[in-house]
Amino acid sequence: MNLSKKLLFMALASCAALPAVAKDAQVGTGETDGYRLVWQDLFDDSELRPDRWNIEVNGSGGGNNELQFYTDRKSNVRLGDDGKGNHCLILTAVREVYNGRQFTSGRINSKNKVAFTHGKVEAAIKLPKTANGLWPAFWMMGNDFDQVGWPKCGETDIMEFGHIDGINRGVQDRYFNGACHWGQSWDNHPNYARAVTYDYSLQDGEFHIYTCIWNQERIAMYVDLDKHPDAKPYYEMTIPATGDTSAPGYYFHKENFILFNLAVGGNFPNIRDASGITALNAGNGNQASMYVNYVKVYQKGTADESLNTLSPGDSQGGDNNQGGGNQGGDNNQGGGSQGGNESQYVCDPALSNTTSVGKLYDVVLLDGAGVESLRAAGKTVQDLRMDDANRFFYIWENTFAEADQSYPGVGMHTDGYTSLDVTNVGWSGAGFNIANAAADFKHFTDDTHFHCGLRTTNGLRNAALIIGDGYVWGDNNNKWSPAKISVGSEAFVDNGASYPLVGNFDADGEWVAVDITLGQLKKLWPSFNYKAGGFGGNILSFLAGGTTGKNISLDAVYFYTPGNGESAVAGVVADTDIIVTARTVNAAGTDEIALYNLAGQLVRKVNASIMGIEDIAAGIYIVKAGNAVKKVVLK
Repeated sequence: MNLSKKLLFMALASCAALPAVAKDAQVGTGETDGYRLVWQDLFDDSELRPDRWNIEVNGSGGGNNELQFYTDRKSNVRLGDDGKGNHCLILTAVREVYNGRQFTSGRINSKNKVAFTHGKVEAAIKLPKTANGLWPAFWMMGNDFDQVGWPKCGETDIMEFGHIDGINRGVQDRYFNGACHWGQSWDNHPNYARAVTYDYSLQDGEFHIYTCIWNQERIAMYVDLDKHPDAKPYYEMTIPATGDTSAPGYYFHKENFILFNLAVGGNFPNIRDASGITALNAGNGNQASMYVNYVKVYQKGTADESLNTLSPGDSQGGDNNQGGGNQGGDNNQGGGSQGGNESQYVCDPALSNTTSVGKLYDVVLLDGAGVESLRAAGKTVQDLRMDDANRFFYIWENTFAEADQSYPGVGMHTDGYTSLDVTNVGWSGAGFNIANAAADFKHFTDDTHFHCGLRTTNGLRNAALIIGDGYVWGDNNNKWSPAKISVGSEAFVDNGASYPLVGNFDADGEWVAVDITLGQLKKLWPSFNYKAGGFGGNILSFLAGGTTGKNISLDAVYFYTPGNGESAVAGVVADTDIIVTARTVNAAGTDEIALYNLAGQLVRKVNASIMGIEDIAAGIYIVKAGNAVKKVVLK
């Protein structure tokens, strides 16, 4: 079994080479006033990362009588150069007829992928000329939007340009506002907005930084705080926590996600007809773009803060931790991890190794040697591998062909993995089914991990993993509510429901792995509810999207649960070049050791073959020594 070659997400972001960027555009306000950078997207990749952002596709006009159709086409949403050497997110509004609309544009959000509570969030944005009719915005909404709707989720508008008052006064390039919306009903909700006319143009072809500082006491917004550190906020609202549903403090102390969009027309500019949009004209080719050079989240590490992400942020660089490139700078040194950061899930290439963290293992798919090696390492193993008696492998409606039938009715390769070919166009489905009393999951907790290895060779576009579609044995009414996630180049859509996309796999014949706790699954799929006890039903179902002949393989499907009596430090990836104890990291033959947290941020670095770690805070870290990388858990 070989799951050691590739990751869905690199926990060590600094290992990737980044293209050259204009560094001064990415500096920002920096780590001041006790804030530390915990997550950032510098938009330096070739494509917008699906583990961080959702591209919205709709022609609903955002509920504001807007005139555009939001698409996921490269002409509307892409990463690229702004013409001055700055790599950016580019949202482009275009005058064109599309799906019954007269304009197209772009809008992205980080819902269920990057969300945080309290901190400092900022973005460097270059705006187009907005008058007449463009409406760019940088804003946030509560990550419970899908569950409670708007305005119960709360909305924080950090920057909006294009209001009719600015147009009428001829100051549209300097007139903008911040706002907050909240309440129990869309047709009768309190809100607070404040507009300001700035003393210089913010549509001058340069980047300007918009910053929101959000804590337990207030929400405050600033522009160009890097140039004017003593500036007063252009928007400020107090938000004392309260149980009063009419007060803002009831809504603004929970996780929020980030949005960027470039709207055309609507209520804000008070233009509801295409003929009134003069900002898109023959002079600019009937299109205009909003550029975002970066977005960053800073926190102080206090108990009221949280950060939940599907992937770590881009690596830091420079003496003040800003800009693109690799990590560096003297003030990156020291013990302890950044406070408030929690990686939503961790991908690792070889968690099937006997050095894996976990005391209890529930094995669904693993070769016999792997099971025995776990037992030899002192792990407790519940063997749930298929036997065609109490545990079955089902293929639904002949949608998969069994590429290898070495084991009757199971479709397993002699090396212990399952290899299947799609036979239907659009989707194929299969599942690992456990009969009544064949599994005991009383030990499952939110800290229990689900693990699955995946491989494809020929362009399979996506797969859906459905964890726990079953019931507690002996009580068919006591059902699990399954968790559903997507892996691949696009989200899997099942009967109109889109499963959260957690990462991509390349169709190159290399194994990738997904590893996620049950507690983290709850955050991705809020309805997920596992029941401790005897289990019956499909412990793992999977759907694959693609045309006939596409292939998918699975391996190393199991759950593992931490237990008492484990060592204080346990390596997740076996690597003989790096030895970790409770007090030190030893890497003989190297002269540099670096320790990173899961956000890709440097925690400690030494120019030696031994690093002391006794004072490092508990958590999961990445150790890099030379070309060797190892994940460790410090308790």
